[in-house]
Amino acid sequence: MHLSMNFWVVMAATVIATITDLRERLIYRRLTVSLLISGLIYSGLPYHAYLTQISFNLKGAYVLWLILQTWLGPIVIVTIFMVFLFWLGILGGGDGHFLIAITPWMGALNMAKLTKYLFPLILLYLILYLIYMYKLDIRKLAQDQLVNIIILYKHIPTVTSNIASGDPGVLEKNIPYVQETNIEKPPAMPAILVAIVLTFLI
Repeated sequence: MHLSMNFWVVMAATVIATITDLRERLIYRRLTVSLLISGLIYSGLPYHAYLTQISFNLKGAYVLWLILQTWLGPIVIVTIFMVFLFWLGILGGGDGHFLIAITPWMGALNMAKLTKYLFPLILLYLILYLIYMYKLDIRKLAQDQLVNIIILYKHIPTVTSNIASGDPGVLEKNIPYVQETNIEKPPAMPAILVAIVLTFLI
C-alpha cells in the first residue's frame, strides 16, 4: 500500500500531539500553527496554474472565488464545527486547534471520513476511561451517570440560559453534576489518533 506524504506528516504530528496531551494535557501551538501554515502552502500549490486566469473582471472574481472555496472552504467548515464542539464542552481547545491544523493535509473528503470514525471512538474511549477510573465498579458508574442525566434534565433552563448568553461549556456550566470521584476529562488525542489511522488505512 502506497502511503502519501500527507499520511506521514499528519501521523507524525498526531503522535507528537498525543504524547504531549497524555503527559502534559497540552497540544502546543507551535505544532498546530506550523502544521496549518505548511498545510495551507502544500494544499495551495495545485491552484498555482489557475492564478493566471484571475483578472480584474467578473470572470476573474469567479475564478478566485472557486479557488478560495475549494482551498479554504474545508478549513472554514471544520473551524466552525470545532468552535461549536468547544462551546458545548465536548472537545478541548487544543484538540480543536489540532483538527483544524490537519485539515489542509487531510482534505475535505478525509475530514468527513475522520468525523464518521471520531465520535463513536470518543464515546467508546470515554466509556472505557470511566470504567477504569471507577476501578471497574460499573454499578457505581451507571448510578452516577443516571443521576447526572436527571440533574441535566432538571437544569435545562440553565443550559438554555448558557446558550442564550454565548457562554462556552454549555453542557456543564452552572450545573451541579454529581461526580464524587472528581474525575477529570480524559485527553482526547488517543481517540483522534485511532480515527486518523482508520481514515487513512480503511
